[in-house]
Amino acid sequence: MIEYRPASGLGRTDLAWLQARHHFCFAGYQDVERLEWGGTRYINHDVLAAGAELQPSFHFATEMLVIVDEGEIRITRPLDRDMVIGRNRFAYIAAGTGAEFGIANRSPRPASFTTVGLSSVADEPAAFRESLALPAVPDWLASGDDDDVAPVRLRTMARVRWLDVVAGQAIDVHLASEFAYLVVMAGKVVIGGHCMTSHDGLAMQNEAGLSVGAEAPASVMLIEG
Repeated sequence: MIEYRPASGLGRTDLAWLQARHHFCFAGYQDVERLEWGGTRYINHDVLAAGAELQPSFHFATEMLVIVDEGEIRITRPLDRDMVIGRNRFAYIAAGTGAEFGIANRSPRPASFTTVGLSSVADEPAAFRESLALPAVPDWLASGDDDDVAPVRLRTMARVRWLDVVAGQAIDVHLASEFAYLVVMAGKVVIGGHCMTSHDGLAMQNEAGLSVGAEAPASVMLIEG
């Protein structure tokens, strides 16, 4: 089963200082048809205005990847130093038994970023991993499978893959999990007859694989588990 979820149909938060799009139920966006997908709890695309800040909030039993598309943001922690994430970099947070943090844009320009939240365990303390560069070639960003080579080891059995695809290239991707979710992060791709652009999503269940063809240079993120 493959369900196409265009960016135009995502949930919305529109404030003077924050513009956000939600693939799943989050904050003021509530849709019982989009509670989660497998172990994926939320995927949000945010644009935070210059000088704006999301105040610290408490998180529990969740693992997060924060990926910056443009600008620079800071993960602010009440009892520790800020963690800075620049363009084309990502950071990892495991909330574990509990973590409190906020997100701030201290620059004079808007910052855009994507946050992925995965259901996880709460039997270990929180952990924050400093920002890392996105891979320049197809690779796992993060994985809970010991057989995968990834810069981030997840506590849960999920996998997050980043694919950079050049124009005219097609990549065949094997899917090993019952649930998978794909998001176009940039560019233009064709998958299963769907012409997809930035922030479009595909929810997949019980699919053995898919072919990703790029009509323009593109980056996609694939979450399995």
